[in-house]
Amino acid sequence: MKGLEVDMLFRREGKLDLFEVKSGQSFDESFASNMIKFEKMFPDMASGNKTVVYSGDSIPQFKGCRYENYKTVSQMFSEDAQPFMFSIKT
Repeated sequence: MKGLEVDMLFRREGKLDLFEVKSGQSFDESFASNMIKFEKMFPDMASGNKTVVYSGDSIPQFKGCRYENYKTVSQMFSEDAQPFMFSIKT
């Protein structure tokens, strides 16, 4: 699929948590669209955890996606997380 990108991937227990970072403050369910597409294309890689990081209010769950305010998102990551490379050849 041309133009598909997800802003951040976080590997946890061999699966990928997906993150989109948006500058907006207003809730918009379209913020999650690329993560949903990625999950459909690579179901064996995705953990099912999808998070939009934005300036608005945190919403624990909306249509399978979490919306998290950027001020609190650091709580989702561990300090011992290791960087990794990820590429898909199409």
